[in-house]
Amino acid sequence: MVVPPVGKQIVLPLDAESADLARPHTSVRLLPEYTIAMDAATGQPITSTCDPKKLSNYFADRATPHHLTRVYFRREVLHRYTAQPPATGSKPAG
Repeated sequence: MVVPPVGKQIVLPLDAESADLARPHTSVRLLPEYTIAMDAATGQPITSTCDPKKLSNYFADRATPHHLTRVYFRREVLHRYTAQPPATGSKPAG
């Protein structure tokens, strides 16, 4: 009994830097900043972000809330953010 040869294909590596292979598509994430309180002394809003690079975690204390800290908003407060996306004010992460 003759066994037919198994087909083989050689896949050559890409001619790219290793950093390009890790993240081939660059993306800019727009993460909003939320007003979470008002400073009683100055009347200025105190804002927080959901950008994980700016929040503290178990390994880095950035003088910001921990990335797992829960934040609760009233529905009427969130309406401001969901009714109309901001034309400006959101900053790209990074």
